[in-house]
Order: sequence, then structure tokens, then C-alpha cells
Amino acid sequence: MAAITPILATVRDHFPYYTRHDAHHGFRVTKRISQILDPECFDSGSELSLGHIELFLLICAAYAHDLGMTVFPGEEELLRNELAIEEDPWETNERLTVYLRESHSIRGGRYIHERAHELGVPENLVGALDAMMRSHNLTVPELEQQLREPLAAAERVIDIRQLAAILCIGDAI
Repeated sequence: MAAITPILATVRDHFPYYTRHDAHHGFRVTKRISQILDPECFDSGSELSLGHIELFLLICAAYAHDLGMTVFPGEEELLRNELAIEEDPWETNERLTVYLRESHSIRGGRYIHERAHELGVPENLVGALDAMMRSHNLTVPELEQQLREPLAAAERVIDIRQLAAILCIGDAI
């Protein structure tokens, strides 16, 4: 959270008329997730209980799923050159905002992959987190197809599709 909160705060620089997509948005998504899940999901003695890995992935994805909607530190020159943006203000240039909006789920996951250690994301969970972050731009058939491989972690089989669907619902409401 400490590493991505300042980055998420800059989303408003590129999308000043969008609803909030900062760390507070992530908090609201986690709150909604807790409201839609059966209370037994949080009871460690229940057969419905989510494990600590599942909870970790849901919380991380709730906060990081819109991470790619901004320009990352040190990325301005690269994007301005790549997108041929010479004029100012460059932050709200249409080519940039279209690019960020269309590629944000991929960009955010790439950022996590490249900085997993410094962000405190265990290496074995980076792929699952990336998949969950990408999920909110997928249709249900795409989600079924792309996230069909279960994750084995903490002596459990974790269905990433299920977690992704929970994230999508929490984000949508």
C-alpha cells in the first residue's frame, strides 16, 4: 500500500473527470467484497472459509487493479515519445488517456511483476494477482478461458476465476 498509494493518487492527473481510482477506491472495493461474501468465508472453521492467500490476493487486487491507469515514475518521456505527444498539457492528452484506459489492466500487472520483491508480493502469487487485475477487463467466457488453471498455494487449491469474479463484482458495485 505504501508503494502504490502515491502512484494511484496520480490517476486524477490523467482522468480528472472520472470517479476516484485511487487507494480510497481500493478501500471501497474491499469493503464491497466483504459485504457480498457470505460471513462464513471469514470464519476459519467453516468449509466456506477463504484462506490467507485468497484474502491476500483479494485485498491486493482490490487496491492494485487500476494501477495501470497512470504514468509510472520515470515513464513520462517514454510514453510521450511512443505516443508522439509533444503538446502540453500532456497529462490529459487524448492519445495518452485512451492508451492508459485500454491497457491499464496489463500495465498494472507488468508493474507488479517488475517490482514484486519491493512491493512485498510473494513471487509465487504474482501471476495470480496479475490475472485477477486483468480480469475486470474480461468477458465471462474470456475469464473462464484465461483463468482456468488453479493455483496451488498454502496447501490449498485456489480457483483464481472465483477470486476474479468476486473482485469484478466488488469493483462494479
